[in-house]
Amino acid sequence: MADPFDAAIVLAFITSFFWFKTVIQNNLGASSRKVAPEDVEAFGIEQTEEQKAVEFTTKDRWTNINGNDRENVQYTLFLMFGNFFLGNEAAMTVGMYASICYVVFRLLHTIFYLKGINGKPVPLRSLCFGLGQLSALTLAIMLPVGAVLNKVNSSA
Repeated sequence: MADPFDAAIVLAFITSFFWFKTVIQNNLGASSRKVAPEDVEAFGIEQTEEQKAVEFTTKDRWTNINGNDRENVQYTLFLMFGNFFLGNEAAMTVGMYASICYVVFRLLHTIFYLKGINGKPVPLRSLCFGLGQLSALTLAIMLPVGAVLNKVNSSA
C-alpha cells in the first residue's frame, strides 16, 4: 500500500504542474475575444479598420470577464484546496493569505474591467491581474513544498 504522504506529494506536484501548464497555454493561445478600447489605447494595440468599426459593449466586457475567469479561477481553486488539505502548517498559512489576495485582486480586476480602467499612467486592471497571478504562483509553489514538508515532519 502506498504511503499517504507519498500520494499527497504526487498529487501536489501533479496539481501544480497542470496549473503551470494551463497558465502557459492561456498565454500562448490565440484569443477570439474583443479587445477593450482602453487596452488598445494603453498598450498601442493595432487594429484593422473592421475591428475599429465594431462597438465594444457592456456585454462584451462581461463576455471577456467570464472568459478570463474560466481561464484562470477554477485551476487556482485546486491549488487553494490542495494547500489546505495536503500542506503543512506553513503551507496552510501562506495558502490562506495568498488565497485572500487572489480573491481581492480578481474582484478588483473585474471591477476595473467593467469600468474600463486600464490605462496610463498605471494599468490598474493589468496590475491586479498580475498580482492575482503572483498569488496563484505562490500557491502553486507552496503546494508541493507543503506536501514534502508534511512527509519530512512525519518521519521525524
